[in-house]
Amino acid sequence: MRSILRAVSLLVLCLLAAAAAAQAQSGPPGAPGQGLITRNSDCSVTITWTQATGATSYAIIAQFNNAVVPGSPFAVGSVVTIRTGPLNAGDYLIAIIALNAAGQTQGPPTSFIISPPCGGNTPPPGPSSPPGTPSLRQPTVTGNTVGLVIDPAGTGGTPSSYDIEAVVQATGQTFDLNIGQPTVSIPNVPAGNFLVRARARNAFGVSGWSPQRLVVVGVTLGSGDMQVTLTWNSTVDMDLHVIEPDGTHVHYANRNGRTARLDFDDTNGYGPENVFVNSGAAAAGNYIIYIVHYSGAVPTTSTITVRLNAGTASETVALFTRQTSAGNPGVGFNVAVVDVRNGIITETMGTRDEGPAFDAAKASAGSR
Repeated sequence: MRSILRAVSLLVLCLLAAAAAAQAQSGPPGAPGQGLITRNSDCSVTITWTQATGATSYAIIAQFNNAVVPGSPFAVGSVVTIRTGPLNAGDYLIAIIALNAAGQTQGPPTSFIISPPCGGNTPPPGPSSPPGTPSLRQPTVTGNTVGLVIDPAGTGGTPSSYDIEAVVQATGQTFDLNIGQPTVSIPNVPAGNFLVRARARNAFGVSGWSPQRLVVVGVTLGSGDMQVTLTWNSTVDMDLHVIEPDGTHVHYANRNGRTARLDFDDTNGYGPENVFVNSGAAAAGNYIIYIVHYSGAVPTTSTITVRLNAGTASETVALFTRQTSAGNPGVGFNVAVVDVRNGIITETMGTRDEGPAFDAAKASAGSR
């Protein structure tokens, strides 16, 4: 009987241990090791730490002279060693943060001092430094294949690879990809709206992120002299509006203007909505761009991309975001004024009253 009880007890203990291991595996990562600091001759430091169990990426939180460094914590990807740029003289306190999909865990802090003459006389960026922030060209979409081209900054050290980050706008889910060359073609991308950015990396550290670019897969959108695309992150009904230089109002109730056309109107979430002007058709003067949160009481982040002279050497792209909380067809949220012929995009803020004329247009269009 005792041997049976002992066997049962051992079985229970094994099951409990397996359950605890499974829970730990699906929970936040273990704590990373304390950062080991190596001072370099160019006033930078190299930070090295031990791998944390279950971590998929890391970040560094930093203080300088007892104040949090702006932008801290800094995401550094999956590496376990990184070299900073030249640092100012003073007292530093850093800690490594391990991250995975279930959460994050901070390791023990490390303090160090950078002494003069570092500070005002720090050497300029050079070959032995992290790369400068690259730029990401407007991605190309052919079917379900997305093409990306990254332009190196031309400052700092030479990049050895690049990180691509893609955020699914509908869910907020993030996908990361490391590539060895500044050009990549990604096949089998599912339909949806993605916000993509890039950064450069070498043995001395990582650059900042490039501005985001919008990628729409699964829908072919019109483009030309001007393309304005609206996407958003909820199932509410958002509307894109463009007023042409002669006052013609292009929106869901009047899809064809004198020069601009609305080719997609999405009423149940995520977008895209797209207004475009064919190549060579842009009018002189300003195009006014704004959005309306037509219906749905869900806080929503909208992304509006303005693209001029698509696919040419003079292509210009600007991306804007707007926050709204509930539907109100009578209120527009300003985005930009665009002088297409001169290639000038000027962001505008605040709200606008749709007014009686638009109320009449809505009535003639009927219920949506």
